[in-house]
Amino acid sequence: KLMRARDIYKQEAEIDPLTGLLNKKAIQSACEEMLAGSLKEGAVHAFFVMDLDHFKEMNDTYGHQAGDDVLRRFAEDVRSIFRQSDHIGRFGGDEFTVLMPNVTTLVAVERHARQLMTAAQELEVRDDRSLLSVSIGIALAPLHGTNYDVKRAGRNGWKIYDAKEDGGVLCPKEE
Repeated sequence: KLMRARDIYKQEAEIDPLTGLLNKKAIQSACEEMLAGSLKEGAVHAFFVMDLDHFKEMNDTYGHQAGDDVLRRFAEDVRSIFRQSDHIGRFGGDEFTVLMPNVTTLVAVERHARQLMTAAQELEVRDDRSLLSVSIGIALAPLHGTNYDVKRAGRNGWKIYDAKEDGGVLCPKEE
């Protein structure tokens, strides 16, 4: 009984209740563990940080119930795009992240980014698909750094981290 209670407590402490994805604390822990671990030869770890564009406006227009539904559906889409071994989380609001360990080709990273953009653009809110898009920041470790602390880009696009532009910071840091 005590072990079951501990497992439930651990799950509640690490899982976002709305989407069932990892929460910010669990993603930070997974990121730090991944950065400290070994890397397959020729591979990188890919870090995706996503923000749903125009979510606030959609949420204000159609209500929080519609907003929650969009977040749950996007979470399911993200789960279906990535591998089971990847760490998928919600930072809060409309911000999501994915940690992909041991990626061997940049083509795979770019394919996932395009799939995420399509998934966001296909989210319907009251029969309207034109409301949402996603902005995605992507960093590759160790190429772009090995610190846990990202997100600078425009809307409806994706960007692979550039150390000259982005100043050496990889993932959003727990505040």
